[in-house]
Amino acid sequence: SLLNIQSRKNKNKEINEFIEKSQVRINSIALIHQNLYNSPNLSKVNFNDYLEQLLSSIISIQTDKTDKINFNINTNKISFDAQTAIPLGLILNELISNSLKYAFPNDEEFGQINISLIDEGKNEYSIFYEDNGIGYLDSEIKSSSIGIKLVTLLAEQLNGNISHSNDDGTKYKITFTEIINNTL
Repeated sequence: SLLNIQSRKNKNKEINEFIEKSQVRINSIALIHQNLYNSPNLSKVNFNDYLEQLLSSIISIQTDKTDKINFNINTNKISFDAQTAIPLGLILNELISNSLKYAFPNDEEFGQINISLIDEGKNEYSIFYEDNGIGYLDSEIKSSSIGIKLVTLLAEQLNGNISHSNDDGTKYKITFTEIINNTL
């Protein structure tokens, strides 16, 4: 609410964009806590439920393009401790927001965003994220916004590795280790 008030008072487009991104990031963390409180198991977040809520939240802010984008989510009913769900949720928040903002500049074509989560065993997981948008130049990814840098830092927080490609859209594969909070 405080960010909304500040945004309404400000006429600077860059500052308002920063405020909007901050609101979405804060909301992605709040959704984790909401899911924990609504879950029968207070230590685990049903990641599919969370991701659907996150998508709904992002779509409500960026309504201008989302009516022509199909989302395909497959999380295999995996649940995570909040210590893992928060950075993973923030990573997906950044990737989805970037796709909605940059990947589909032609409003006449339909877009596709696919997110798959695979349990590799022994607390190891892989998340596959892809869109069928216009892709990016390698120079764009290296000099990109705070969002991509944030994705890299959050993946490191999960002891993860990121690989990305630009074949028929943007693709990311992030392998990571679940962080288990043993201090409840």
